[in-house]
Order: sequence, then structure tokens, then C-alpha cells
Amino acid sequence: SVLRDSYATIPGQGQQKINAAYALGGPALQIRTVEAFIGGGLEIDHVIEVSFADFPRFIDSLGGIDVTLRRCISSEAFSGRPVRLRRGEHHLNGRQALAFARVRKNRCSPNEDDRARARRQQQVMAAIRSRLLSPAAFIRAPWVAWQAPRTLRTDLAGPGLLGLFLDVVTGGAGTTRVLRPSADGPGGSLIVSEGERRRAARYLGAR
Repeated sequence: SVLRDSYATIPGQGQQKINAAYALGGPALQIRTVEAFIGGGLEIDHVIEVSFADFPRFIDSLGGIDVTLRRCISSEAFSGRPVRLRRGEHHLNGRQALAFARVRKNRCSPNEDDRARARRQQQVMAAIRSRLLSPAAFIRAPWVAWQAPRTLRTDLAGPGLLGLFLDVVTGGAGTTRVLRPSADGPGGSLIVSEGERRRAARYLGAR
């Protein structure tokens, strides 16, 4: 995961948080920015966007997801409701899963930064994968198939998207990694060292 608060050069826009590229130029500028940020000749071929508005219904179509928390979550309200989760195992519905993935300030762990949020988002993605592999997914397949295209927007054609889906579902648990910042940057941003970015480029198989 590339932290959304990473301090980066956005082509034609100067230096600021890397997530600003999307607001300034949509997916095309975001791709160019991430490619330049990681370096090493990295080429991003396709993009998948997740709709926050439809994400809860997608999770509900799966029957919810299961997550295990190492520490409690206590955060400001999302859509008028605070996030309160004890340490341990939880079954989350769609609204709860979205709120969990978006938690930025956790009162249970005040020193958390954007890395913790990225890990929670990876945890949600892993839980979705587990749910898709469960027997219940076959029963719920019509609802999932109906909701998924509304939640995920992509430039991948049907066969390519199906191939990616099969790779994710059948390819094992895989390894997830969050780029580690080395220092605080201006405006609440995070500095990721060139060495860390080079390691990410090698991990991603860039030239």
C-alpha cells in the first residue's frame, strides 16, 4: 500500500500529498504520480476504483466480513455514528466495514498514523477474499454478482477482470506491505525514503 499522506511530486502540480493527484487529474494523473513516486520503470496497466457509496451494499451482499482486532478501535463518527470496536473477533456489516476501513484517528492508539489505516484496509480486503472462498459465497453469488459492478469501477474488460478475480481468489493469501515513512513532511504529510521506494519497485517487479 502507498500511504495516501505520502509526500510526492505530482506532475505539473508540484509537491503535496500523493492522494491529491486524483482530485487534480483523476485516475490518469494518479497513475502517473504513483509510477513516478515508486520509480524503477513501474508501469500501472489498469485501475480499479471502489465506490464508498456502494461498498456497504457489496459487503452486505457477501453476508458481512470477519475481522480480528489486536487492539480496540474508538474513533469519530462516520455518517453520524462513532466507531467502537473491542479487541478480538468481530463480524462487520457493510456500514461497519466501511467505517472500520476509514478510521483515521484511533483514541485507543493515539500514536497511530496512516500506516495503521492502510493495514486496516488490507485487512478488509483479506476478509472479502476469505468470504468469497467460503461456501456461503456460492449461495449469495447472485447478489454479489449484481452488486460488484456497482461498487468496483475499472478500465479492465470482462475477461481481464475475471482473470484478475480468479488470480486473487485462488492465488493464496499473498503478502501485503505498507511503505514505511522515514519522517514527517509538510502539512501532515509523510516522507518515504528513496530506498524504501526502490524496495517497493523491486517487490512489484519494476524494471
